[in-house]
Amino acid sequence: TVELTVGFADIVGFTALSEELDPEQVKALVDRCFERLAEDIEDFGGRVDKVVGDAIVALFGAPVAHEDDAERAVRTGLRMQQTIAAMAAEGGVPVRMRVGINTGEVLVGTVRAGREYTAMGDVVNTASRLQEAAEPGTVVVGPETRMATRDSFEYADIDPVLAKGKRLPVHASIAVRAVAPPGQRLRHNRAPLIGRETELALLSGVTETAIDRSRAALLLVHGEAGMGKSRLAAEVAAHARTDLGAFVLEGRCVPYGEANVWWPVAEGLRVSVGLSSDATSDEVDQALRSAATDALTDSGRLDELERVVAGLHHLLGHDGALRGIDATRAREEAIRSVVALAEGFSQRKPLFVVLSDLHWADQEVLDLIDTLLVRLARRPFVLLATARRALRERWSPSPAAANSVVLHLDPLSDEASRRLLAHLTDGALHPSMASMLVERSGGNPFYLEELVALVGEAGVRTIDGLLTAEGGELPSTLRGLVAARLDALNPGDRKILDDAAVLGRRNRTDALVTMAQVKRGVDAEAARAHLESLAAREFLVFDGDLYTFRSEVIREVAYSTLTKADRARSHAGIARWIVDHEDHEREHIVDQIANHWAAAAELVAEIGSVSDVPDDVCAEAVDWLHRASLRAEADVHPATVEALTTRALGLTSDEHPDRAELLRLRARARVDRYELDAALQDAEVAEAAAAAAGDDRALGDILLVRGDALHHRGTFADALEALTRAKAHFAAADHVAGCAEAERLQGMVHLFGGDFVAADDALRTAHGLFEEVDDRRGMAWALQNLSWSAYIAGRIDEAEHRVTAAMATFEELGDPGGLTWSRGLLAWVRFHQGRNDEALALATAVGDDARQRGERWGEAMMRVLSASISLWSGRTEDAVDPARQAVELFEEIDDQIGELQARCGLGRALLMAGHVESGLVELRSALADGLGPDGDEQAWMARVSMLMAAVQLGDVELGTVALAESKGFGDADSVGFGDRVGALALHHLQHGDVEAADAVLEQHVEPRGYVQSARALVAAVGGDADTAQCLADELVTLPHTYLDRAYAEIARGIALAVSERAGEARTVLAKAIADLDATGDRLAQAIVRLVDACVAEQAHRTDAATARGVAEARLRDLGIEANGWRHLLQDALGLV
Repeated sequence: TVELTVGFADIVGFTALSEELDPEQVKALVDRCFERLAEDIEDFGGRVDKVVGDAIVALFGAPVAHEDDAERAVRTGLRMQQTIAAMAAEGGVPVRMRVGINTGEVLVGTVRAGREYTAMGDVVNTASRLQEAAEPGTVVVGPETRMATRDSFEYADIDPVLAKGKRLPVHASIAVRAVAPPGQRLRHNRAPLIGRETELALLSGVTETAIDRSRAALLLVHGEAGMGKSRLAAEVAAHARTDLGAFVLEGRCVPYGEANVWWPVAEGLRVSVGLSSDATSDEVDQALRSAATDALTDSGRLDELERVVAGLHHLLGHDGALRGIDATRAREEAIRSVVALAEGFSQRKPLFVVLSDLHWADQEVLDLIDTLLVRLARRPFVLLATARRALRERWSPSPAAANSVVLHLDPLSDEASRRLLAHLTDGALHPSMASMLVERSGGNPFYLEELVALVGEAGVRTIDGLLTAEGGELPSTLRGLVAARLDALNPGDRKILDDAAVLGRRNRTDALVTMAQVKRGVDAEAARAHLESLAAREFLVFDGDLYTFRSEVIREVAYSTLTKADRARSHAGIARWIVDHEDHEREHIVDQIANHWAAAAELVAEIGSVSDVPDDVCAEAVDWLHRASLRAEADVHPATVEALTTRALGLTSDEHPDRAELLRLRARARVDRYELDAALQDAEVAEAAAAAAGDDRALGDILLVRGDALHHRGTFADALEALTRAKAHFAAADHVAGCAEAERLQGMVHLFGGDFVAADDALRTAHGLFEEVDDRRGMAWALQNLSWSAYIAGRIDEAEHRVTAAMATFEELGDPGGLTWSRGLLAWVRFHQGRNDEALALATAVGDDARQRGERWGEAMMRVLSASISLWSGRTEDAVDPARQAVELFEEIDDQIGELQARCGLGRALLMAGHVESGLVELRSALADGLGPDGDEQAWMARVSMLMAAVQLGDVELGTVALAESKGFGDADSVGFGDRVGALALHHLQHGDVEAADAVLEQHVEPRGYVQSARALVAAVGGDADTAQCLADELVTLPHTYLDRAYAEIARGIALAVSERAGEARTVLAKAIADLDATGDRLAQAIVRLVDACVAEQAHRTDAATARGVAEARLRDLGIEANGWRHLLQDALGLV
């Protein structure tokens, strides 16, 4: 007997129709109804037991049981009512349905006469009586069914049902509607959580705090196989769902067999929206659209609905709107959509995400976790992940945005193990046997459960009984336990389990049945019977049409016990069958074929030829791995490309015709992952192979990768040489688009190398070549790059014109990635124009997009910009974190120029926030880096940052150090050159050399706030009070920062003081103090007070001593002397 749920459904109205319609019409209508109803039953994992007249009987829980069979049955009943109502409306047929559902112990088996599987007993009869008592259009359930599903449905009581053969009336209820999505309920596990009370309290407490305070939290549970990670996670998730009202999403990572790197995310999404694995396109679209609408409505972003739905379709691997655009952009949109959905869910209610077995996750999933924690940092969001400890070698949570708890599950204590054992065995074991099992378990709950299962199958309760049973010696390790259980299986069950181990931890049940049929001639019913046995013995778990190993350890042991020859034959057979029967255009099918051919080939390479494995197995493996790599490259999954090509290369000889292309693919992936040394090694080998083959097109493609890698490394001359060679080979192959791409990349190398003229020439040439072959996307990228060149060269208006034109083309092409990159450049343009609010909005949006798609360089650049905007808007402390994050990101990708730029910004931010020593450490580090091998090209960036900091501090000696051996401050036409001129003039002024300062300012520079305030200060110190005031007045008409304005007001105050207008000077400086106090710039606050004190002393104000005391205290707190400012003020005011 088994516990299952039985559903009876009877169609009402056919009897009357039989009197009006032809019998064949009635039969056709009945058949159509039952066909649709059978589909409903199967959709929820049920089984049609029989059809009798106008009634259909369904079983839930046999032959395959689920933990939520009662819920599935009730959902099926409600769905069937919808189906009948829809059919009645479609055909104008007045039919309705009554449904009765009951749960309990039932005898199941095959009836000898008909050889059909069925169920018998009182539970079945009661379900029939409940159906008879139901009103048409309703679903009536018995008391056990209601009790099992009380958290999932709203019920209405009805009068008790008098059932034939029952002494007492049966309590009955009508299922009104579902109140929770499928699976969103309290789990009922066979064993309670024992020995983990402390861990459960810790994780639950952190979850409650995160939700109560709307502060994201990451809970990472480490532990070896069998320690109860998933069990603990399920308890915490149940607490979050039931007690805290959280929306719970669950996904599980898999070790192999699923090439979609987003599988755990896609699985969680699919389950959360109620999609079965075989849902139709319309069902998928409807479910995704409904979920996205809810999420975006709550977050006020409903205008993004179509974009988000398209991204979710792509994530699930379905054809949709994104198939028509560049694969890189489609992938970015999918990532963006996941984050948008999560943000929307967390807006409505707390969001709790469970990701199990994270040690098998692809890097993209780990990056997505970091992204979610940043984006939802101030939301009621908790992500609980379980993993084996091997994950620590690859990834650890960053505490930057969210609170993190890393919990290591240790073995259970002996006392806890005994309590668990007592529950598992109902205390029936002899004490000596119990002690032995606890000892052998080592505190591993899964070990203990497996020991109990082994003992139970042996039918013994004492050690003596176990040792006298056949094969009775207990194994001492978990693998030994599992292997012993496998050896005890009957041959039919064992062969099915072995097949499942080869197919993978999770796969389609029908694939397993087909494998048994093809390999051994086992009929489908017999194969399913074996599956029932394996489910009953808890080797496999079933969910709809999918099976899953109860533990990966079971699969690993089952797989390892197969001979390598048998494994090779199985993998090759699976690959052949998929090739012959499945659609190769489906991405995951290509990946499965590649995986199985590769596994077979690797085994043959290890042990030699194997019968029934084709001699060309290696060629098949390499071919399919190559195909899978190309698909992964098109979807921009560099980690997957690297893994697939590495596997393929391991199966090829140096002479293989595809070796050069495989090396190029891997090199390209490694460049994208910033593994530059490895990428260059691959490119070198690939280039030699392509050269030997005389393939100019291939050589050009490889040299593009080499040139890009060298560019990333910062060796610009070598990059240009490689790209020049690429152009030559493309020209020989008459490949214009290749020549265009080489020119474009050369333009970017020139740009980063500071040769703006050469950059423009190359980029214009690239644009023309792209135009020649009508490559509009290439033209748009060349235009975007030209805008970048114009910006860096200081041609701001031109940069704005070009980038907006590029944006228009990207928008027309439906390329959100190109549009995002262009918007990032526009953010810098707006910052330079002084339109900080627009710049910050763009930087935030573009930075978020870059983070979502894992584009660390773009994210880092937007963090630099965000830090700069905050810094020069007076939000000094707000600039520190993004600047530091930018430094870390550039360090990770080994971008020395980017790191230098970010470190300069970080140093200035720390210094202005009052952390002077920390700021100087960063600036000195940047200066040392800038004076390295490439110092001539980049030194000015570090020198100018240090010089401007020295001016702010009034540290003349530090400024002199910054200027030592200087060869200039960059191109006079480049962006920001005026700031460099202003800093040098102020340095001379603080050094007491007014003439030198004047001479510097005679250079023609773009009129901007910093140089304007420097001119005003030079005029004031030089005694030209009227000019100083005029220059200060004009500053407001130019792009300027709060600090430019403060320096101009200092100049005005000095000019008024030397003009003997002390009262006006005091008013001007008081306002400057108030304005600076509204910022976070502690350094400028101290300096302006020093100016006020000196002016007060020059005018003999009564508060002069007080003003001096306040100023000196501020300077002491910062740990600075400000001698340069003191000398400037002494010279200007005639102080001694």
